[in-house]
Amino acid sequence: ISYTAWAAGDVGILSPFWHGRGWEYKVLLVRAAIAAFDAIRSIDPTARVLSAEPLVRLHVHPAVVDERERRDLQRGADDFNQRVVSEAYDMLAGRIVPELGGSREHLGVVGVNYYEGNQWTIATPSLPQHFLGRDDPAWVPLRSLLRELSDRFGGPIVISETGSTAHSRPGWF
Repeated sequence: ISYTAWAAGDVGILSPFWHGRGWEYKVLLVRAAIAAFDAIRSIDPTARVLSAEPLVRLHVHPAVVDERERRDLQRGADDFNQRVVSEAYDMLAGRIVPELGGSREHLGVVGVNYYEGNQWTIATPSLPQHFLGRDDPAWVPLRSLLRELSDRFGGPIVISETGSTAHSRPGWF
């Protein structure tokens, strides 16, 4: 839901090729997911759902030395990490936008799509976006990110997608 809302609703690289309407598209996708789950449950009351979303983390680049800029960037990163990353889960669970009819049952199993490139710095006019490696001191271990989700939603939680490429593949797993 989150990736599709961003790609199709915010930056227009997928159909319907909207720009700046990611929230609106996310609401439509969540409404559709809830309706689909309700339809499935009307046929099979024991059915369960897995809600897979990207698990990402934004960081402030360590080269940002201006304290005011660093503070503003950190505030944006914190908002993204604490609110936006879990927004679709929150909507499905009925924690936000309750008029959509979500509940913890609609969220189901929390699935996370997590890859090497899922932690990066916020780009600034003078610093491009930088993807963090696992050896970066700012890297947040996956176990910590999963703990945050568990504390927020309970379980179960599964890694629904992951992987790496070329030489980094063995170490990633």
